[in-house]
Amino acid sequence: MTKSAVIIIHPPAPTGLDAQKTGERIKSLSLQAGYTVKQLHAELGAGIQTIYAWFSGKTLPSLDMLFQLSSLLGVPIDEMAVGTPRQVCFWLDMEEAGTDRVKEHMWKYLKYALMKPD
Repeated sequence: MTKSAVIIIHPPAPTGLDAQKTGERIKSLSLQAGYTVKQLHAELGAGIQTIYAWFSGKTLPSLDMLFQLSSLLGVPIDEMAVGTPRQVCFWLDMEEAGTDRVKEHMWKYLKYALMKPD
């Protein structure tokens, strides 16, 4: 019987807000949920220009508005603000675990999975 293991690697969490990326996430999540700018305006009471400013990353929503967006879009605030950290998960055959071939493939996979852009 071959033994195997599951390896899960969590990269470091982001250390701060990037207004541009946060705006892009808010825009993307809003569109995925089927909301137009006018519908967000009607639901949240925020100005249309304000919503466009969020989408472009020129400004960030207030904490209260992030909470309302989170509830409306069904997405946790931290996921909306900083994104979902990548998680890498793969199976490892324990009989081959120490071989150079496996180490080389693991390293290539980790570099690809953890370092590719959002």
